[in-house]
Amino acid sequence: MLRFAAYFTKFFLVVLIATSTITRISSLAPFLPSLTPSTQWDLRLTFNSNGVRSKNGKVPVVRTFVTEGLQFEPLEGYEPPTGGTRTKSNGTKKNGIVDSISYKLSEDPDDQKDGLWIWGLFQDPLYPFCLMEVQTTEFALGDDDCLPPMKLYAKVKHTMKQKEKGGRGKLGSGREVMLEACEIMTRTPVEMKADPAGLAKITLYEEEVVGRIEFLNPRPNDDV
Repeated sequence: MLRFAAYFTKFFLVVLIATSTITRISSLAPFLPSLTPSTQWDLRLTFNSNGVRSKNGKVPVVRTFVTEGLQFEPLEGYEPPTGGTRTKSNGTKKNGIVDSISYKLSEDPDDQKDGLWIWGLFQDPLYPFCLMEVQTTEFALGDDDCLPPMKLYAKVKHTMKQKEKGGRGKLGSGREVMLEACEIMTRTPVEMKADPAGLAKITLYEEEVVGRIEFLNPRPNDDV
């Protein structure tokens, strides 16, 4: 019985030391932001003074909206990476109006040469842009007025930098994701003739810059 107690005590001490070591090593590893649920972001959406109008045609006094605790959720099996977002359940939206975001990492859609990354001609696809479709909710302004729901679009510059964890690569390496602030736009469909006779038509989109979108303060999500 005494031998069993001694063995159990020794086993408990080994587990305790191992757990302490793992915790200490984890604390040494720097946090690397990513487009996964393990990272929370704050989103700031700022409209230009002439970018939006209320339901009653007025320029809103409040034109900056902040959503806290935004998490990216990639869909499995998609290439290039594609997904959506959600807000942390115990996070606060402040005066945020963002309802949902769908995104896709991409080459520059305005420069076909960047498609070389997608077709795997390079070992490490970098996807220099994150194309986003942002759906907003109605926002009450008072006096029976509101900002109506909007669908907005952004071409966010997306970079991934290789980082070493723990110095000299002792704890391995990882990628640090950064999202740059950029303009956000609305799109208006315009139908045009595709041939001189007008028998075929195509739909093009007129884009109008209405503001700016920023992703700030990336931090670990303690719930993951």
